Amino acid sequence: MSISKVAHISRVVPPAPPRPTQPKLIPLVSTDRTLDPQMIAQLYTARWPCQENIIKGWLLPLGIDVNHGVRKTPIPNSEVAKQRAELEQRDRTLCQRVAGARQRLQTAIARKVRGQERQQRQ
Repeated sequence: MSISKVAHISRVVPPAPPRPTQPKLIPLVSTDRTLDPQMIAQLYTARWPCQENIIKGWLLPLGIDVNHGVRKTPIPNSEVAKQRAELEQRDRTLCQRVAGARQRLQTAIARKVRGQERQQRQ
């Protein structure tokens, strides 16, 4: 049997079936016995992001928003560092644009002065 007569057989492998997941049981505590469990779960879900933002708001003025590593050395906040880097890059870009605009302004003023001098000579 020659190599040219061998048919290329492609095999399609189906994806693996998803792993069965077990639902997690999270205790929800409430003093209001009239609320059904689904309503309590909705209230918890709505409350968590708000609570996180409130806690962050309390920590910022106190200066406690800095994370500390195992050695108790400050670890920079990656989001703040990222924003700072973007703003510094924007500042450098704008400074370059301002310098270019000043150069073009000086050139335009010089042209205007030369044009006025030419007109006065004529």
